[in-house]
Amino acid sequence: MNGINSMGGHELNALGERFMGKYDPMWENGLRINQISGTYQEMVEGKGPPFYMDMTHLNKDDVQHLQYVLMPGDKATYLDYCEQKGIEFAKTPLEVEISELSFSGLIYTQENLETNVSGLYNGCVFIGFSGAMCGGDYAGKQAAESLQGTDSLIGFDKKEIEAEKERIFRPMKIDKGIRYKDIERAISQVLDYYMGYRRNMKGMEAALEKLDLIATYFPKIKASNYHGLMRANESAELMKMAKLVVHASMERKESGRAYYRIAEYPDLNPGLNKVLVAWQENGQPRFSWGI
Repeated sequence: MNGINSMGGHELNALGERFMGKYDPMWENGLRINQISGTYQEMVEGKGPPFYMDMTHLNKDDVQHLQYVLMPGDKATYLDYCEQKGIEFAKTPLEVEISELSFSGLIYTQENLETNVSGLYNGCVFIGFSGAMCGGDYAGKQAAESLQGTDSLIGFDKKEIEAEKERIFRPMKIDKGIRYKDIERAISQVLDYYMGYRRNMKGMEAALEKLDLIATYFPKIKASNYHGLMRANESAELMKMAKLVVHASMERKESGRAYYRIAEYPDLNPGLNKVLVAWQENGQPRFSWGI
């Protein structure tokens, strides 16, 4: 979309109208948040889907460069897709859609990737796979170097270790249970329904209730192999993230800084132009506002 917008593409709704001027004075070259929220508003009003990016008005050289040079730069298989679908930017508009919402956040991390918890390193400060690999490698090396100056290690509680091992491997001991896919699908359904581009406080309260109900099924998750075991345990972390994002959204009582809008707080709050810090105490989320 960066390339299509900046090269002069026009977004059209299902009625063939170019509509972005209603949501940003710079039209398609305005803020990305306005293009997302504008497209969603058109959909709410029944003017889509489908939505299209129209590039048929671009000159021959520009549209050729856009499709065959810029687009494959992000996605190496994009031209294979275009060939199979018969997509030609110069001839017909390209159908587009709003993608799924995603979580966003940061972990307090120093330059050596050590967190504000001494001895705990953060190996993933990137959303991209290659960046995460590099970060993990560097964090591991930094952690190893810090241990070289340690001449003794703290003792370990064997009962605590055994209890944790039992928790992790429990899914492989369950014959008749539910799959991790069913749990993840249920979590996704709750988030899609209550935590979409339009939200309200009552709905987010309901989301937390539904997520708590889904969490009661975690002891019944089964796994038949180590991959399934990893995904089963990952589902529990996904649940933590889901609850955290609901709580954080309820704390940030405003609209317009992220893609979603909260019915009770429809306007941007200039006083909330700061980081929302989250942590856990006694199993409960806690929040405060940073700088």
